[in-house]
Amino acid sequence: MEEKYLQKQQEYTFTVPRAEGQKVYHFGARRFKLLAGAVLVCTVCMVGALGYMGYNFYQFRQERTDFLEYQAKKGELEAQLQSLLADNEKMLRDMSEITTLETTLTVLSWAVI
Repeated sequence: MEEKYLQKQQEYTFTVPRAEGQKVYHFGARRFKLLAGAVLVCTVCMVGALGYMGYNFYQFRQERTDFLEYQAKKGELEAQLQSLLADNEKMLRDMSEITTLETTLTVLSWAVI
C-alpha cells in the first residue's frame, strides 16, 4: 500500500541556474501535469497562429499579383476612356458647329426665298 501512496506522491524538481546560485522548483504530479498541459495548449495555439499568419501572407502575395494586374488594366482602360472623352468632346464641338451652320443656312435660304 505504501508503494501506491509513494507513486501518487511523485514530485518533479527543476533547477534553474542564477547569478547568485540555483533556484529549485518542486512540483507535485498533479501540478506538473497542469503546467505541462498549459504549455502544450500554448504551443498548439502559437503553432496555429503561426500557420494562420503564414497562410494570410501567402494569400497576400497571391492577391498582390492580382491587384497589380488589376491596376495595370485599370490604367489602360482609363487612358482609353480619356481618349474617348476627348473624341466625344471634339464631336460635340463639330456637331455644334454643324448645327450653327445649318441654322445659318436655313436663315439664308429663307431670306433668299
